[in-house]
Amino acid sequence: MLHTVVNVEGRKLNVINVHLGLGEEERKVQLDELVGFINTLENEPYIVVGDFNQGNMSIDDKILKDVAIELNKANVLTFATGLDRIDYIFVSPNIEVLDYDVLIKNMSDHYPIIAKIRI
Repeated sequence: MLHTVVNVEGRKLNVINVHLGLGEEERKVQLDELVGFINTLENEPYIVVGDFNQGNMSIDDKILKDVAIELNKANVLTFATGLDRIDYIFVSPNIEVLDYDVLIKNMSDHYPIIAKIRI
């Protein structure tokens, strides 16, 4: 997990990048660590992006909003050789989701995902 804080038009935005493990137990530990860290942010806005190595992610939507689900685009694959969406963008409940897209480009085995948000 990598974390940084960026200044967006005078407002603080926590940006968290993850690349979770391949094993289910390893991912569970990593997700618990992620949720624990998010809970320390209190009401600060945050965005979590990365390779979660798992399709059909279910994370407490009181903590994280799935950008693709918010815009009814959860069926778009993000992994070139996969059958599921394993790359995600999640935002805190106090962030408005404006747009989301998956760029079908062969830059790697994962397709770039982008979101437009308002904090």
